Amino acid sequence: MKRVLKVICALAVFAAFGWTGLWAQSPDCTEKPWTYWWWMGSSVNKEDITEQMEGMAEAGLGGVHIIPIYGEKGDEEHFIPYLSEQWMEMLEHTIREARRLGMDVDMTMGTGWPFGGPDIPEGLRAHRFRMTEGKFTIEPTGQQVKRAAPGAEGFVIDHFNRAAIEYYSQRFLDAFSKAGLKPRALYNDSFEVYGANCTTNFPEKFKMLRGYDLEPYLEMLDEKSTNELRPRVVSDYCETMADLLYSDFTVPWVELCHRMGVRLVRNEAHGSPGNLLDLYAAADIPETESFGVSDFKIPGLRHDSKFEEKRFGRPDPLTMKFASSAAHLSGKPLVSSESTTWLGDHFSVSLSQIKPQLDELFTAGVNHIFFHGTTYSPYWKGFPGRLFYASTHYGHTSHFWEELPVLTGYIRECQRILQASRADHDILIYFPIYDIWSKGGGRGVIKLLDVHYLSAGLKEMAFGQLAQALWQRGYTFDYVSDRMLQNRVSAEGKVILVPPSQYMPVETLEALRHYADEGASVIFMDSIPADVPGLFQFRERKELLAEQAREMQEVSQVDIVKAGDTFQERFHELERVLGKRGVYPEPFKAMGIDFIRKTIQGRSVYFLANLSEKPGKQWVRPERRAERVIFYDPESRVWGEAAQRQADGEKEFLLHLPPGESLFLFCEGREAETLTLMQQEKVKPWPYYGQVEEEEPVLLDGAWTLRYSKGVPEIKESLTTEVGKSWTALGEPYDIFSGKLIYSRKFKLPVSAIGRSYELDLGDVRETARVILNGETLPLYWHIPFSKVIPEGLLKEENTLEIEVTNLSYNRVIDLDRKKVAWKNFYEINFVNIQYKPFDASMDEPLPSGLLSVPRLVPVNPVGR
Repeated sequence: MKRVLKVICALAVFAAFGWTGLWAQSPDCTEKPWTYWWWMGSSVNKEDITEQMEGMAEAGLGGVHIIPIYGEKGDEEHFIPYLSEQWMEMLEHTIREARRLGMDVDMTMGTGWPFGGPDIPEGLRAHRFRMTEGKFTIEPTGQQVKRAAPGAEGFVIDHFNRAAIEYYSQRFLDAFSKAGLKPRALYNDSFEVYGANCTTNFPEKFKMLRGYDLEPYLEMLDEKSTNELRPRVVSDYCETMADLLYSDFTVPWVELCHRMGVRLVRNEAHGSPGNLLDLYAAADIPETESFGVSDFKIPGLRHDSKFEEKRFGRPDPLTMKFASSAAHLSGKPLVSSESTTWLGDHFSVSLSQIKPQLDELFTAGVNHIFFHGTTYSPYWKGFPGRLFYASTHYGHTSHFWEELPVLTGYIRECQRILQASRADHDILIYFPIYDIWSKGGGRGVIKLLDVHYLSAGLKEMAFGQLAQALWQRGYTFDYVSDRMLQNRVSAEGKVILVPPSQYMPVETLEALRHYADEGASVIFMDSIPADVPGLFQFRERKELLAEQAREMQEVSQVDIVKAGDTFQERFHELERVLGKRGVYPEPFKAMGIDFIRKTIQGRSVYFLANLSEKPGKQWVRPERRAERVIFYDPESRVWGEAAQRQADGEKEFLLHLPPGESLFLFCEGREAETLTLMQQEKVKPWPYYGQVEEEEPVLLDGAWTLRYSKGVPEIKESLTTEVGKSWTALGEPYDIFSGKLIYSRKFKLPVSAIGRSYELDLGDVRETARVILNGETLPLYWHIPFSKVIPEGLLKEENTLEIEVTNLSYNRVIDLDRKKVAWKNFYEINFVNIQYKPFDASMDEPLPSGLLSVPRLVPVNPVGR
């Protein structure tokens, strides 16, 4: 089966990128996670590049994304000017070494963010408008590139002026024209251009695009205006800025990148005033962002109390779906993510916190993970080395560096399937961007759709409420834009759902009529939109819209859901109408399980992740019917056939997926109809286990020996202690220790227990545990649940158990800060904590470490057959 998946993935890459795409990179490097790689001051050399990349390859990374940023104080003589001949030599060496190691390289098309730098003429810099004595005045914002590297400081470009991106790109065209090797992809970070709400010659561009002169309506741009025409003028203003961002920046930028000989372009469209779906779709790889920590209810999963939800919001799969929807509807095979940004404060994030965040991304359609991230730091610098301020640290000085291959291996197994498959969603939800534009964004007029607004603000809209309700019920869907509908994106086999919307262009309703005439189902919630956006000839256009609406009501494929006074009543009616159109929810969400449904080689495959507190045990009937179901665990890499039974004339399959766990579910048809997994290798029954209720677990309490394995400071003597409490309670040096300590003990079992099945449940582990039982090493305990079934025949009457626990590095940093060690020594923002205040751990209490629960041997029996 692994051979089959490799062939499928290679074919998927070939279909997307051609033979040169296959030649330029190792066949599986895209399956592996990549990492942002910050070059501080571009202070790099070939020897250190090679050493660090060899370490990353060994850790299971598939590639690096180079972002030059500000440097380290005292290291100025080693700074390399950006895009200089020496800098390009370092880049080519990195690409050469990456491909030697089966990896590849992306890079930001600039340093820091957003695009900008030296010698940007005033007319090509970011601009804003001001109302001065009733006149529309355009002026530069003065914003400079954030976190810029040496040689790249300067003003931010005008993202709404084609001449600006063409001028800016010339430096790269010149540099790459001399380069023998080029990166796989160039990248644009999220739109963080503050105050830029205009461009030079904006009045002329506005008139050309909107059909009328803006000047008589300038007073309506004031947020205090009560003129009834204000929503129309503001909508036109926002649409004009969105059109310019799309046609004068995004599209030409992608074309320029391809002209440089770079095959792929990654774009973070969020944060901008455009229609995100169109901006994402214009790139080869749409990229979303997971910023902060989600509010998962997984028992035992902890969250950093310092994270400010009110300030940043939380990651939201409905936000991530803007990027994945764009990819699905534009035929792009990869959806990337800037992942785990500020998941917790520095030195305090564990692998057990990372896994559910990545699982959430997978269920939202992401299949190309980028860690955020890793800082270039020479090995000789030691701990903590060079560090970027806003990240989860994945570099070689991270406390989980030695355990990282377990996480990267898990991601690779997930992504090899997710990249080789296509989304299989039933519904296209219309994104009513004009309802947003008509309200504007306050004093600056335009509305910036960043990840924080999308995760919170959209839920106040009928669109967001509807998407949330469908997600929670288990329906599958993507979002669709006006441009996509007007360009006749494929809606074969799908229902197009229009949420309650005030505005809709005539051209969009015409497109919906086309879809309905072609046999697609179109559902309007409440009513067909009754108004058109914008000011120009709006009365005439409104009459056309009304005429089309009357005609659409007579089309058999069109439904209007308007029964009920409450949202719940209308949603219940929507479900009835969806059922009439053959669309039903999947059973998994009712179990607390998030999922994505895809197709691979003509059969359905689901990725399932239990991110809830629910037990995840139930007989299920997937909406894509199957003769049998095959499970695949991407962590253990075990295949197995699900138990099945007949119920109401249909087959059901037994699913056991505890909180924190994930797996793939393959739907298999009849042997004569489908290439089955069983033709590749013998698939055994899936191993189900249940606790033996009448038997008590064996508590491994009492005395344990605790001894040093690896870390700082070195602890020369062992001691006897009890488990179930933090080793920091033992005082110095345990309270400042960071590394690995080994708990060990012997225990006996009665003869009657030999041959029985047991689960070794470690409970609350801080943070990972490597278990050696009777000389055999078990798979790493690295995420919730910290419980695994012991291999058959391993337990004896007399047993020796060792548990090597690796903790966080935060306690070591507390010690550094109390001793006033000068490790925070960087330019620009230097080093801040998760609340964007200067980082200082000197007054903090040590974080719990070790085995905080008493390990248990839990009797289990095979069940389900």
